[in-house]
Amino acid sequence: MVYCTYQMKTTAIKPTNKGENMETIINENKAKEIIMATGGSIFSVQFVKKDGTIRDMTCRLHVKKYLKTGKPSTTAHIPKYITVFEMKGEAGPVYRNINIKTLLTMKAGGTQYCVMHPAMIC
Repeated sequence: MVYCTYQMKTTAIKPTNKGENMETIINENKAKEIIMATGGSIFSVQFVKKDGTIRDMTCRLHVKKYLKTGKPSTTAHIPKYITVFEMKGEAGPVYRNINIKTLLTMKAGGTQYCVMHPAMIC
C-alpha cells in the first residue's frame, strides 16, 4: 500500500481487488494532462481544500447541461485550477474547481495515481 502524506494528513491508496497495487506516482503536470485526456469520462480525485480538510470528489469534464450562463469559467485563466462537474456532491450536481497544487490522489481509466508535489513525501 502506498501512503501519501501532505501537511500532517495521510491518505492510503487502496489496492485493487486482485491484491495488486495499481498506483502510479506522477507529478502535478502529468496529473493535469491525465485529467484533461479523460474527455467526458468519469474520474475521481482526492485533494486538500483551502481550509486544510481532505476532499474526495467524483467528477467529469465537458458537462454543459447545468450551465447558468453562456460565459466561460471565471478561473479558466488560472493554470492551477481545472473546472469539473461534480456528480455526487452534497449540494447535488455542481461545478467545482480542482487545485492541481493540492491534488493527492486520483483514479482515471482504471489506474490509481499518487500525485507528487515538492512539499509532499510519497
